[in-house]
Order: sequence, then structure tokens, then C-alpha cells
Amino acid sequence: VEAFQRFAIAAREIGATTDQVAELVGGLQRMAIVSGAAPQQIAAGTQQLAQALASGVLQGDELRSILENMPPLAAALARELGVSI
Repeated sequence: VEAFQRFAIAAREIGATTDQVAELVGGLQRMAIVSGAAPQQIAAGTQQLAQALASGVLQGDELRSILENMPPLAAALARELGVSI
């Protein structure tokens, strides 16, 4: 619920729908389960991602947190952006 609320706030900034937010949160949860990340790591990574989406910029500290706490998400972001980790 907290993750959905965080992303819903960010979604307003980029024009995403509630369904898109639900799909994003569900995907992040599945990715976290598969990676075996601890709840604290998942919370830290999702919070930083939500902040980046809300601001429209993925800053260094946010990226570092995602790299450390949710490596599969970092790999997916890099793949989509066509860059290396």
C-alpha cells in the first residue's frame, strides 16, 4: 500500500494512470521476491525510485540505492536505457 501511494504521487507528475501504477508496483514486488531482497532493501529501493519518478530525474544517491538494494531493477533500467550498469 505504501509503495502504491508513493508511486501514485509520482504518477500524477508524469500522467500515468492508476492501472499503470498498479502494474509497476506489482512488477516491482515480483522482482523483489525473485531477487530475495530483504523488506528493508525493497522499501529503500522503491522509495528512491518513487522520488526519481516524482522529480523526473534519477540522481546519484537514488541510483546508488537502487543499485545496492534492487540489482534486478537496476539491470532492467540499464537494459531499457541502453547503458551498462
